[in-house]
This record gives sequence, C-alpha cells and structure tokens, in this order.
Amino acid sequence: MQALIASRLDLLPAGARAIAQAASVVGRVFWSKAVAFARSLPTAEVAAGIRELVDRDLVWPVRTPSMTGQEEHSFRHILVRDVAYGQIPRANRAMLHEEIARWIEAIVADNEDVVGILAHHYDRALELRVSLGEA
Repeated sequence: MQALIASRLDLLPAGARAIAQAASVVGRVFWSKAVAFARSLPTAEVAAGIRELVDRDLVWPVRTPSMTGQEEHSFRHILVRDVAYGQIPRANRAMLHEEIARWIEAIVADNEDVVGILAHHYDRALELRVSLGEA
C-alpha cells in the first residue's frame, strides 16, 4: 500500500509534492499558511499546490477550520501523510518542524492550548538533529 501511495506522490509536480511533504510535517490536518511559512512560498503558490492535491484525491478541505482565518485541509488517509513525511530527508524534516513551530508561536502566541503542539515540533526537530549529529 505504501509503495502505491509513494508512486502517486512521485507522479505529482515537484511543487505539489513539496507542499504535501511540508503539510505532512504539520500533521494529518494542516493549514495552508503554515505550509507557506515553512517553505517560504507565496500563499497563492501553496493554494495551487493544494488544489492539485485535492484534485488527485490526496487531501480534502476541512469544513470548519480549527483556527479562525486559516484555510485547513486534511490528508485523506494517515498513510498518505506518513509516506509523504517519510520521503523528506531528515535534515529537511528538522528544519520544517522548526519552521512549523515558529509559525504556530507567531499565530497563537498567547494560547496555552498549543504548548503540546509546540513541544512536539521542537522535540521532533531536536531528535532529528541529534540523529544527524548536529546537536
């Protein structure tokens, strides 16, 4: 099953694949602005990539976003998220986790409910950096 999903991801245009990978770092549910921030891409470019992912039936829009003013999507299946995540080199994964955490801090700095999410992203980034011998 994972090989089939990997081949579907490999057939995506490079931009859409990079967006799927960055989105996978956020989690099963992700926000387009988080992906744009993490990849330093214009939101219009991210929106086009997400449309491609929706058209290919890899993600779908969330009807009621969990964050006000944020366009939210979900991977259609957790395996799609897992395979996309697994395709990212560890150094890039660490950087993306750090960028996602920075975005969350900037967006919801006063919200204590996100402490666990921030801890997850920073902890995962540190684990990856240690495994690479960078920390």
